[in-house]
Amino acid sequence: MRSQSPGMNTLGLGDSIVFGRNGNYMSFQPEGFGSEDSSGYTWNDGYSASLKFQVVAPVDRISINVDPYIAERVSSQDLFIYLNGLWIGFSRVRQADVLQCPIGPRYVVPGQNVLAFVMPNATSPKEIGLGSDLRRLGFAFREIAVSAGI
Repeated sequence: MRSQSPGMNTLGLGDSIVFGRNGNYMSFQPEGFGSEDSSGYTWNDGYSASLKFQVVAPVDRISINVDPYIAERVSSQDLFIYLNGLWIGFSRVRQADVLQCPIGPRYVVPGQNVLAFVMPNATSPKEIGLGSDLRRLGFAFREIAVSAGI
């Protein structure tokens, strides 16, 4: 991937935003994500998170690979997904999944695009008596990819 403006990466078809210590997600101006817990994923920390990116080709789908924070008193996590302020998807997630979000041509703009996530049931393990972790967890993000040709 190449960068077209400082701190912002460009995604081509088949490129991915990869999370974790070995990932490239920090190049996409992340907000609302905590520290990397492993080489393969990064948890959100709060009720919302976002990334910024540019694209070099028309896209019509965004794939989001996530693992929900599930615990004894948390049986699912809700994920609302927005692209440039437009709603593109919702899922109630109970296990690891790759969420597919079809998008129309007006959703992706030239220049900066903002992919935002809202996680209304993000939960702190400490609040539910499962340790001392104060982060408000909803999802461990693994990878996000854009593609064409649904």
